[in-house]
Parts: sequence; C-alpha cells; structure tokens
Amino acid sequence: MHRTSFESRKSHDPPTPLSRTTLATCRTRGAQALLLVSAITPTTHLNSDQARYLLCDRLNIPPPPPIVNGPPYHCHPDCKTDRKSRLACPHGYHQTMCPKFWLTSVRHNEWLHFLKLTLQKWMGYSCIEGNYLHHSADTCKKVDLLIHALDRPDDHPVMADPTFICVQSKAYLPRASRDLPKLLKSREVDKDDKHGPGCRGIEREFVPMVLTVQGSAAPCFWAWWDKAWLRALHRHVATGGTSQDVSVARHQALAALQAVAVRCTTIALLRLQTDPNHPAGRP
Repeated sequence: MHRTSFESRKSHDPPTPLSRTTLATCRTRGAQALLLVSAITPTTHLNSDQARYLLCDRLNIPPPPPIVNGPPYHCHPDCKTDRKSRLACPHGYHQTMCPKFWLTSVRHNEWLHFLKLTLQKWMGYSCIEGNYLHHSADTCKKVDLLIHALDRPDDHPVMADPTFICVQSKAYLPRASRDLPKLLKSREVDKDDKHGPGCRGIEREFVPMVLTVQGSAAPCFWAWWDKAWLRALHRHVATGGTSQDVSVARHQALAALQAVAVRCTTIALLRLQTDPNHPAGRP
C-alpha cells in the first residue's frame, strides 16, 4: 500500500534532482547496512548528533543545529572554496567533502583502518596501509592498501584505493540525478586509468573502491568484497565454525564501515561551524 501511494505521489509531484539522487544512492547496495544492523556494538554505535545526521541525510532534510547552523549557510570562515563559490547549503553536502582540517582524510583513513582489521581477522590476509605504497616509480603514484594472502603465494597481491564522494554535491548532482550507476562506473574507470596500469605492471591486481558517504559503493568494490567473504566462509567452516557466524560478521562489518563514515562526517560538520568561536570550529 505504501509503495503504491509513493509511486502515485511521484507521478503527480515529480521528485527534484536532489530527491532522485538521494533515493537512488539510498537504494544502492550497501546503503542500508547500518539501518538494518542486528546488534549495536562499539563499532556500530552512534551518538545523538550522528544518529540525527544519518536519518536526516536519508530523509533528504536539513540536519538541525548544531550539526548545520543557519541561515545563512556557510562552511568554516577559512574555507576559500565556499567563500568563492557559495557551495554550502542547509544539507551540509559541501561540508561533508570539505578538506579543511584534513577532515576528509580522517574519514578515509579511519574507514581504511577498520577494513584492514576486518580483512586480517576474518580472511587472514596480510595488509599494509599507508601513503608509501608506490606502484609507479616514475610518477610517484600511490595507493592506500596492499592485501596479500600469504597462504596462496601464487596469487597476485591486491592494491586498493578507496575514494569517498557525495553524489548530492554540486559537482556530482547533475550526473547522479540522471544515472547514478553510470556516474559510479565512470569514477571507477577514472581510478583504474590512474592506478591500474602501474599496479598490473608489477603483477598486482587493482581494486578501485568508489564509495558514497551514504554507504553505497560501485560494482568493483562489491565483486572484491563478495570474493573476500567467500574466503572467510571457507576458513571459518574449516576450523569448525558455521556459515551463520560469517553471515552475521559480514553484515556487522559492513554496518561498522558505514558507521565510521557517519561518525567522521558528523564530526566534520560540527567542526566546520560558521562561528569560529564555537568550540567545534577552532583549528
């Protein structure tokens, strides 16, 4: 009944590009993981501000103060990009990707670190993370994660490079509202063009991990993720475990990765307050 009513309203009141994009990314695989989590653990826990941001982002409504203050809506006073282009909005989309205070790097690094711990625990992979993972000496291009199955020495190691995007931001909204899967695929191609030849040139596979701040991801990530958890299943069952254990761990891990992104994004929004005297707005 609710689905019929929704489809009926869509025909009489067509959604805006922003609404279409939000609906599309929230329907994409992975975006529901944290909302459907089976247990609240330290890795999936959110405080009140983080929970408000998560729900407001999904419902396409502006987060309340102190997450986003206004009107008028501004990023941090020292953000030259916002001052020049007026990118800040009541939803905080610019702030989610603003590099001020290295906040986007913090989210990237925390997400990557939790992924590394998961791969070591459940898949038995040897993982190295860090910005020193060069794959092309002539161009100094780097990736973020090296994954190696030490029990399968003949398999090529995997190099991965995660990137977060906000598809509702002005940079992506026009394309995302028309065809979100095509946008995600194009970002994968861009990353593979940048890092793939160098990685394959030294006999390593490359996985372009294109992720949205809502928790969804492009297809290459899921193809690699499913293969990794199949390895975890075989390892766990071989030592007397059950497939149910792996299924629960798989969902909890995905929810925890999304929780990392939500926590870090909310911290960024609070940090980029308009008022520089606000405790969260100080460098």
